[in-house]
Amino acid sequence: MYLDGACICIESAGGVDDVASMLRSLTSDGPFSVAAVELVGVERHRCTFELKRPGLAIGYRSLIDLQHRVDRDFHIVSVERHVSQHRDPQL
Repeated sequence: MYLDGACICIESAGGVDDVASMLRSLTSDGPFSVAAVELVGVERHRCTFELKRPGLAIGYRSLIDLQHRVDRDFHIVSVERHVSQHRDPQL
C-alpha cells in the first residue's frame, strides 16, 4: 500500500511559524514536505505532510522515518496516514 501523505499531531509551545520552520528543516531531505501546520489546542499542532513529488510511490517505511525525524524535537500525540488510491498492477 502506498501513501499520499500524513497528518501528525504534536505538542509544542512554539508558534505555528516556528513549528513549520523546524519541521521543514527536519524533512528537507526526505520524500515529504510540510503542507500545513495549524494550532488545534493548547500547545498542540496538527501538521500535514504531502509528497514532494506527486505520484511518488512511498510506503510505511518512509512514514516511520518521518515519525523518527519529528520525534527528535517534538512529542507526537497521534499519526494519521493518507493512503493512496494508486494500485500497482503487479500486485
